[in-house]
Amino acid sequence: MDIRYVSGGEELLDIIRDLWQELNNLHLEKSPHFRALYAQNTFEARKNSLLAAAKKGSLLTALAYDGDLPVGYCIASLVEGTGEIESLFVLESYRKNGIAARLMDEALKWLAQLNPTKTVVKVSVGNENAFGFYARYGFLPRLTELQKI
Repeated sequence: MDIRYVSGGEELLDIIRDLWQELNNLHLEKSPHFRALYAQNTFEARKNSLLAAAKKGSLLTALAYDGDLPVGYCIASLVEGTGEIESLFVLESYRKNGIAARLMDEALKWLAQLNPTKTVVKVSVGNENAFGFYARYGFLPRLTELQKI
């Protein structure tokens, strides 16, 4: 497997459309309480929120390709001193090959250069199996936010 990595900013967002949709479908499937929210999610709305973050601060889009096929991405932002791993996804058939780790390393390296006051990642309920991956990078559960349906 010869994976190629590319990094940039908001100009790369449209490339992740199909991958983002798969991630949204994963959240839709796993969410015990907010399926309706994920069912209504659109890529355009998410893209607009990321573009708004970019206007307020900085945005990184890191992509992994197998040939011309995008197989994974990581988006990170820095807004008002807070670094955030906004989204990370790798196609299921490409997992367990270090792609997510490489994308995460790129995002954290980029954030470190910007010197955030804190760095966070939000994990949707139902996707707690991602905690172990994020713990390898020092991300540990701090709060549980409850939201009224």
